Amino acid sequence: MASEPISLRGVILRSSEFKDKDRMITFLSSDSGVIDICVKGSGKQGSKLMSATLPFIVCDVVVSMTGSYYYLKEISIVYSNSAIFGSLEAMTCAGHIASLLSSSYIDSQNSRVMYELCVYSFFALSKTPDDFLLIYSAFNWRFLYLLGYCISYDVCNSCGKELDSCYLSYATGEAFCTSCFGKDRKFTDMMLMSGAGVKALDHFIDSDIKKLFMIHVDEDTLHRLSIFTTRCLDVQLEGTYDSLLGLLKDLDSHTSQFSG
Repeated sequence: MASEPISLRGVILRSSEFKDKDRMITFLSSDSGVIDICVKGSGKQGSKLMSATLPFIVCDVVVSMTGSYYYLKEISIVYSNSAIFGSLEAMTCAGHIASLLSSSYIDSQNSRVMYELCVYSFFALSKTPDDFLLIYSAFNWRFLYLLGYCISYDVCNSCGKELDSCYLSYATGEAFCTSCFGKDRKFTDMMLMSGAGVKALDHFIDSDIKKLFMIHVDEDTLHRLSIFTTRCLDVQLEGTYDSLLGLLKDLDSHTSQFSG
């Protein structure tokens, strides 16, 4: 027996085939976290619902539950974010964001902030796809902060002086100024970051969500931020999250500069 219909606003993170003629969408709602919704008949050729099950769409839905599945009753698109599909880099970045959100534990308590982060990230990718590395880095760091895995940087962990150019640990969260970072310390979990990079990381944590991507970062610092935040994801979430970085032809040349 179907439950009473409920209305939700959210973002479609993923869409996949389900049974013969249906599709299953992974939906991040603003109030209820991540749920899977079956869209009956949307897998049929020529179905009007097929275009409404594409990833990265912000939409209002009406669903009801039968057994262990939610089933779609109505859908209304708010933002299609269709321009994301015009850029391979933007599409890969959006897929990275969707994958992280799909695999993370999100419930009613943190769904609002995760939903807002997702919406603004997809909207930014749709409007300014060339800024994909900035959006990627900002999302990674804000996402880790919301999960409790990172902090703002202030002073050197050794001498207590205010940080400028420094070495950051993607494993422990420690920061050391260039004077305190001696040869006796290992380079395996540390990366050199410019003062501008440190300020950008703090901006990613502290800024209003509407201004998250309103920051100018030079190209070299942007590459450092993208790789640093990726390594932090790898360590903290115990996975491999380099799908976007694999598209960068000059990744090796930048990576080789980071160890000192």
